[in-house]
Amino acid sequence: MERKSTIIPFSSERLVSDLERITKSINAPYSQRRVQEVLQTFGDNLSNGAVVMRTTNRPDDPVNFWAGEYNRVDTISLAVEAGIISAVHPTILLLRSWFSMYDGEPEPSTDLDTAQGLAKTWIYFMRLRPIEEILSAEHVPESFRNHVDTFKLIGAQLVYHVAVSYKSTSVNLYLHIPSEFSPERAVHIIKTLLPSCQPITAIDMEQIMKCMRPKTPTVLAITLSYPSGTIERLCFYAFMVPRELALSIGIGQRLETFLRETPCYDDKEVLNFGWSFGRRGDRYLKMDIGYCGGFCDLLGKLKHS
Repeated sequence: MERKSTIIPFSSERLVSDLERITKSINAPYSQRRVQEVLQTFGDNLSNGAVVMRTTNRPDDPVNFWAGEYNRVDTISLAVEAGIISAVHPTILLLRSWFSMYDGEPEPSTDLDTAQGLAKTWIYFMRLRPIEEILSAEHVPESFRNHVDTFKLIGAQLVYHVAVSYKSTSVNLYLHIPSEFSPERAVHIIKTLLPSCQPITAIDMEQIMKCMRPKTPTVLAITLSYPSGTIERLCFYAFMVPRELALSIGIGQRLETFLRETPCYDDKEVLNFGWSFGRRGDRYLKMDIGYCGGFCDLLGKLKHS
């Protein structure tokens, strides 16, 4: 796929310099050894794709830097061959199952962070897929499949993509709900999936409503513990939020500093937000910032714009 929006090519030296400055500005952890390890393994992926920076409003969370490829590259094998993850780790078998579906259409991408290095692997299905098909893949636990009917109760029958978090040994399902976001729908979703979760506060709801684009489907991420299938979290996403709006909704000092200190080397800035709610009542706000490589173009490819 041709890049259209990037103006300054990727540089690993500049990335390291920017990461050191950004993490210092928000007191985020930074491991030079881990960052260099993943740059050695995934440097070409960062250079050949779009790079996105992400962090949360939680103190001490790291800065993530995600590498989204324009071309299909087996980043799962790259991680295994580099010795970063075991070839027989259960989640690797699961990822390979999803990667091999649909005659080789799915594409993986790599999520890195400044504390542990390799944080997550994503599998993009490149089009919306039925949730029954995704959860019927080999190595998917039966506990995951048992949620299909519950997901349908909230209108989620299709999947954008999936991801595996190595640190928490969990799986994220990114689901398409055809109806636009509304307070009533959000309450229904939370009560259905996380009945013990505290209700959304008026402040959170106001933030979300201001950022959601009208007449667009709801994108919902669900975190499942592996292999138990316990629903741990859910997250509502808003895409392409204008900077002025982002700075006006009370995102807090940490995210305001992150936004101010993170440069964008593309000609079109992309800001995405996610409001995450946990089953134990914890909640946080995360923000993606397109860094370089044409994130806006890649969003279009991945059908998320």
